[in-house]
Amino acid sequence: MKWISLLALLITLSCSSTKDDVADKKHEDLERNYKVRDASSNYRPGWIVNANLWAKKNSKNISSYRYFSFETGPKVDRDIACNMAKANVKVDIAGEISSYIEKELTSTQEGDAFIDENSPEDKKLIHFVSNVLVERIQSSLHGVAVEKTYWEKRNYEKDLGAKKDFTAYTCAVFVKMNSDVLAEAVEKASKRVIKEAGKTGKAKQVEEILKDAPEGFQKQES
Repeated sequence: MKWISLLALLITLSCSSTKDDVADKKHEDLERNYKVRDASSNYRPGWIVNANLWAKKNSKNISSYRYFSFETGPKVDRDIACNMAKANVKVDIAGEISSYIEKELTSTQEGDAFIDENSPEDKKLIHFVSNVLVERIQSSLHGVAVEKTYWEKRNYEKDLGAKKDFTAYTCAVFVKMNSDVLAEAVEKASKRVIKEAGKTGKAKQVEEILKDAPEGFQKQES
């Protein structure tokens, strides 16, 4: 769970508006405990909030690609921030895949009690999905192409609510991944979970639950 919890926190911190509002924003409309002193654009891009929805509204090829974004927290250097964004977007994608698979497994719990919360074996399976699987997916993920990069130089001010006065950089990337390649990644992740479930004799049940995972993952709203 620690990977997914961290990802959720990072996403929450990076989003300054609702998931459905993907219009570019003026910096002064979004500033909270900081002021933007420099940036790669005069407007904060809407793809940071919801990459796939932004892509859809801006006539990107959503039939062939799935779009993702990631924004870092404040870093001491712009290059460090942007390199981190490019690396962590893969972790973010892996986390989304893992979260989807976990949701599919645990949602069945309410229907026919497939997952027993009191079962040590089932707990191990969920732990594998929510922790180990993320790292496995991320290490084998390929075909992630950076389309856009956006950075900000911020002055955080104690008077505005920051813990202290300091200057830092944040960076965000907008990436695309071929839908077929993404489907292969989801299928590969599903097979890893099925193999893990075989240790408790539940491989067939898990295989049935995840048989449509590659298609289901891409149909869900991002």
